[in-house]
Amino acid sequence: MLGPGHIRHAGWGKTYVGELDGKVTDRVNQVVQMFRKAGIETDISSRIHDLVWEKLFVNVGLNGLAALLGLKNGQLLDYPETIRLVEALVSEAVEVANRKGMRIEVNPIDRVRAVIEATRENRCSMGQDLDGKRRTEIDAINGAVVREAEHLGIPVPYNRMITDLIKVIEKRF
Repeated sequence: MLGPGHIRHAGWGKTYVGELDGKVTDRVNQVVQMFRKAGIETDISSRIHDLVWEKLFVNVGLNGLAALLGLKNGQLLDYPETIRLVEALVSEAVEVANRKGMRIEVNPIDRVRAVIEATRENRCSMGQDLDGKRRTEIDAINGAVVREAEHLGIPVPYNRMITDLIKVIEKRF
């Protein structure tokens, strides 16, 4: 958000659409064609769950930490301390995804770093929510990693800490 009615779009990427069971259906084909007609680069994926986790890794490593520290995205790469924290958050999420049987085809740490760099000047959405004293998506991001880890009996102390800290801030609004 640059101001009322003005945004700067900083991240282009392909959109993937797929059925939860991995089947390619007429419905998915129709959605893809509509998106493409609208100028949105879109493909069908039979591994949508895996792609959701790959997207989650980016949000897990970026949103909560940048929001808490009041940083723009790219500033997370400017300090060795924040780089270590990003890597720890993402590594925990990768462990959970692996234990759930997800097939991760990218290097998650490299992907997160690339997105942070590509959106260097952005203030993440969770940071904007905290700035505006609005509830965040913490439960759907780091909180989701915590919930899945609990089911698997895996400790995820970094994701638990980020989730808890954001929740305390939200309670003070």
